[in-house]
Amino acid sequence: YKRQVLSDLFSAHVLGRRPLYAHQEHVLQKAWDTDGTPRNIIMATGTASGKTEAFLLTILADIMREGEQWDKGPNDLPDCGCMGSRAWQHRRHAEKRPAAVRALILYPMNALVNDQAARLRRILSTDSAIAFMRTKFRDNLIYFGQYTSRAQTPGHWSNKRRVKDWERYRMEIYRDWASLTENEKASGDWVRPDGPEMYCRWDMQEAPPDILITNYAMLEYMLLRPIERNIWDITKQWLKQSPSHLLTLVLDEAHMYTG
Repeated sequence: YKRQVLSDLFSAHVLGRRPLYAHQEHVLQKAWDTDGTPRNIIMATGTASGKTEAFLLTILADIMREGEQWDKGPNDLPDCGCMGSRAWQHRRHAEKRPAAVRALILYPMNALVNDQAARLRRILSTDSAIAFMRTKFRDNLIYFGQYTSRAQTPGHWSNKRRVKDWERYRMEIYRDWASLTENEKASGDWVRPDGPEMYCRWDMQEAPPDILITNYAMLEYMLLRPIERNIWDITKQWLKQSPSHLLTLVLDEAHMYTG
């Protein structure tokens, strides 16, 4: 994918202000064959060596390549879904481009999931990144979300008590964001309510994010429970639409798994 486009997305990120490390450059060179066919990659580097950014670069390159073909998006998507006429209306209901999980990043524990979400906020949730995506992809955003036992709100939207729980949680997010300094907002440690992060389970169940982050235990539940079945059904439909569509699986911290 065009390197200048990738660097433009990272203009407010450290990767946009310095050359890539050799192993990051190598991953970008080896992730696809000369004809564009994706390859399986195993990357083994030391702690804090930038391997997370290396696989994020390849994921974002694939999504951005597809993004240039997306239909024009709406100018004023809501920050999150809400109850409509007796049903949940997810935040992306007015979009024309297909929702699907384009990359699944799997971790052995929630702490690493939280860290990955923070890294994606620093890349995709900045003012400059949002402005770039809206210009480059005609008002479309690249969405990401963490789906773990801590993701709000469990249960079904038909339960009025659950809806009230969600409203309380949403108000907390808005209050927390409003209380932050500009430096704190840029740190990536808090959810940006109007950004591309999907922080509502019900939204993700109806229109899954492009990049889904979870752990292996939660993934097992998600593959079995009816309430999450739509995530995989929508993704399968998207995969069937074109031979160029692919679901990237990242198994991070692979040395921690057994069996």
